[in-house]
Amino acid sequence: MEFGFPVPSQTADETVVVKKRRRPALACEQCRRRKVKCDRVSPCGPCQRSGLEVCTYRPEWVKTAEKVNSGGPPSRENRDLDRETSISDWQRQLPAGVPPTAASVLLPVTAGHPQIPDGLRPRSSAVSDASSADLRMPPERRMRLGGTGASTTDSERRSTPVRGSFLKSRFYGPSHWMNSSEAFQYVLDVHREAETDDRSELHSLLKECKRLCRICKAQPHLHDPAFGSTTLASNVPQQPLCDELVRLYLRTFETVYRILHVPTFRLQYAAFQSDPHGTSAVFVAQLLLVCALGSCLYGGSDIPRYSLRASALRWIAATQAWIGSPSEKSRLNLSGLQTQCLLLVAKLAFPGGPELVWISAGSLVRAAMLLGLHHDPSKLPGISSFECEMRRRLWATILDLQIQSSIESGGPPMISETDYDCGLPSNIDDAQLDPSPGGSGVAAVAKPLAVFTGTSIQCALMRTLPVRLEVAKYLNDFGSEQTYDETLRLGSKLRAVLEENMRLFRSYSSQHQQPTAFQVKLFELLTYRFLLVLHFPFAIKARKNPQYYFSHKVCLDLSLSLLRCQPTAPNSLATSFQAVEEDYARLQVLGSGIFRNSPLRAVIFVCIELLVQLEDDMGQIGSTFNSLGRQELYKIVAEYVQLLAKRIEAGETTVRGHVFFNCLLAHIDALQASRPSKDDILAAMKRSLEFCQNMLKAMAQAYSGSNGTTGPGVVLDDAAQTLPGSATTASSADSGLLDNSLWFDLVGNTRSPIDKAPWLFF
Repeated sequence: MEFGFPVPSQTADETVVVKKRRRPALACEQCRRRKVKCDRVSPCGPCQRSGLEVCTYRPEWVKTAEKVNSGGPPSRENRDLDRETSISDWQRQLPAGVPPTAASVLLPVTAGHPQIPDGLRPRSSAVSDASSADLRMPPERRMRLGGTGASTTDSERRSTPVRGSFLKSRFYGPSHWMNSSEAFQYVLDVHREAETDDRSELHSLLKECKRLCRICKAQPHLHDPAFGSTTLASNVPQQPLCDELVRLYLRTFETVYRILHVPTFRLQYAAFQSDPHGTSAVFVAQLLLVCALGSCLYGGSDIPRYSLRASALRWIAATQAWIGSPSEKSRLNLSGLQTQCLLLVAKLAFPGGPELVWISAGSLVRAAMLLGLHHDPSKLPGISSFECEMRRRLWATILDLQIQSSIESGGPPMISETDYDCGLPSNIDDAQLDPSPGGSGVAAVAKPLAVFTGTSIQCALMRTLPVRLEVAKYLNDFGSEQTYDETLRLGSKLRAVLEENMRLFRSYSSQHQQPTAFQVKLFELLTYRFLLVLHFPFAIKARKNPQYYFSHKVCLDLSLSLLRCQPTAPNSLATSFQAVEEDYARLQVLGSGIFRNSPLRAVIFVCIELLVQLEDDMGQIGSTFNSLGRQELYKIVAEYVQLLAKRIEAGETTVRGHVFFNCLLAHIDALQASRPSKDDILAAMKRSLEFCQNMLKAMAQAYSGSNGTTGPGVVLDDAAQTLPGSATTASSADSGLLDNSLWFDLVGNTRSPIDKAPWLFF
């Protein structure tokens, strides 16, 4: 069958022929787009089988408009609508065997997996650009889908179900981790039954954990009237600790997110240690944030981890209050942007609600645009070579923080490639830049990409940014449905860029200067999570639809990669604290935000895979779902539970994850033994709550027994476990971690079509 409907172009001189009225559409719009038979109920059978809980039918006003125009010449608007419909129908009927372009070649993430069967290889549809030249639709009728050029009519956008979840006046977009899965409903139902029984011991344990969490989260000092430069300086820790925290930050985060000019920062730091009160307040603010980020990697035993965590949260709060003080306008400069970038990275690394980070990231983008960072500095007059390079680095960091917060919160990135023309940072070391006002004025010569420098990791991140931005738009577009063809296209494009970067990283191994394990793992985390979220909705359907096998394989590979650095034994982490190479492992324990949520989504998929194998008669459904043994998958989940225990010992008051995954392991053990799992789940829940209660009790006693400090500048009082504006408030994403009402709203049996996805809230 040949496809291709010529699109007639009418002129004023042409004779308009009255068209025969089109037969009214009786099928739902989703079945019409997929071209499958509809049984005309609501929701129809095909939509239910594809995972949709609601389907829509063509509005009555469209039929009325057709009837009005059926007796005469069609209006311009109706001609455009008919033309748009016919073109989109023609595009959807293109054969799937069109050869993919070089950019869409699928490259493996890891080796060691069986080759994909030919019948399951992903295919993408190519649409000729010639057809788009015939379209004469007004701009308001052309809606771009994630920057891919796909068009969606107004009626289609109105009829598309909301993707995401509404919960307590908050919207969680499609890429938010809460929308991951509902595969663990039985375990959650057992939770719900135990927690609602006021007479049960589990209810009492949970109530006690809630009380202890409130003590640990108490923050009486975070809302002081103001923080001047003197107050900021008084928060700086003692020099030995401060030196170590600065060193940790400069060798880790700063090598990936280029924010500071390291030689300049070292000079300012030396001046501060000589005369703390003679240093500018903006540097002190930057120093506090650097120390806060360094605390995510601190492995010393001289200070309790939860005490240092509380101090870090206070440093962040003090800096945020200083930035938002009445003299905020005077800080609208490059130094102020550096401080705000450090603050945003700290918010991503500490608990505080990803939605608030997304809001702050949007404000930071606008502040950067106000300073002209979105323009390439080569076009701006009177800009030194040092400032040119710093502006490019800052803009690259700001863009990446924006799309990271978009994926984390489920909100759209609110920026596109057409909004800026700033070039990539140069592949140079900081020593090549002269920051002095009377510098040489000659731009430093960039080194080839094959030579590793202090900016190479940021350059690699920026090479992936255009497609990651496209993925973020596609995932969180509010008025369109995800299609598998588009998912494969974007995934192939991103995988090709990632594979190119990984080949480049491997080539650095022969050089004297090469990337550290922390740099490579953080690069993987910041990029792989986009692929994982992109393929996740289709991967969990692969059990029933082999067409999605490729997404299943991608998600399994990525999940194992994101979880690979987890400690393998309870005591292995303590040993790793002594090694410089284990910075990333410490970050997994002491960090929060994306460093908690990205492995969380990965372990969720591993658990789904494990349950699928168990439910399908011990995994004997062929090689598709049996590439990894159940024992290996079980071990990965068990190691993640050990990680959660370490996080609680380090000061995290979020205990739901530890409780839930312990219960899930008990459920899996019962399934393997072919026995009912309810008693095992309840026993595991009790053990986990008792463990968490002991940890929280020790933490609360340490807070209440502290006199506020253990030395000048190290605050150990009742500091909060969340950032200002999000803790102890009902609107916070983290404030409901032990809130029964919120828990039940998420796992209750009654769900509206737009409140069906959330299943767990840690």
